[in-house]
Amino acid sequence: MCFYVSASKHNEKIGFYFAVQSGDEDFDMHFQVAGPDFTEIISASQQQADMVIAAKQPGEHSFCFTNPTSSDKTIDFDLALEKESETYDEIPTFKGSDDKEKALELVKALHENVDMMKETLLGLGRNQAHFHTRTNRNFATVLSTERRIFWFSVSESFLIMCVALAQVFFVQMLFNKGQKTRV
Repeated sequence: MCFYVSASKHNEKIGFYFAVQSGDEDFDMHFQVAGPDFTEIISASQQQADMVIAAKQPGEHSFCFTNPTSSDKTIDFDLALEKESETYDEIPTFKGSDDKEKALELVKALHENVDMMKETLLGLGRNQAHFHTRTNRNFATVLSTERRIFWFSVSESFLIMCVALAQVFFVQMLFNKGQKTRV
């Protein structure tokens, strides 16, 4: 299954995140990133990836997933163009505005703070997605361990009953054998 994003200019940054949320024992997912001319940029098998790729050339980039196993998997992914912060060299002038340089500095500082908050929120979102993925995987591990413990205890109980029955059989055989020799 492939997804596409179109880079409009050279060195535009493409943010790519994916994580396998659920599946059988194997959480690995093979993914491939290809450029507009179908040249392979990245090809790997991982449980999750979080990367930023600089587009070598403008055009449509493909992000393809293949499942190496036959089990169903649920993945969480995010694919986005990351815009560079804009430069604000010119601001509109308002009536009564005498100090254009001071206003320009204030606007630049405000935009830098907004960009910093945006990056912080994106980082928090990525951390939250990472912890959500980790919780799902740990839950899958708990379920697998629980299933193994159940079957181990069932087989252990069956083995104990077999040993008890064998002991009863052998003890009865010893007593019956002893009565035959006395007669």
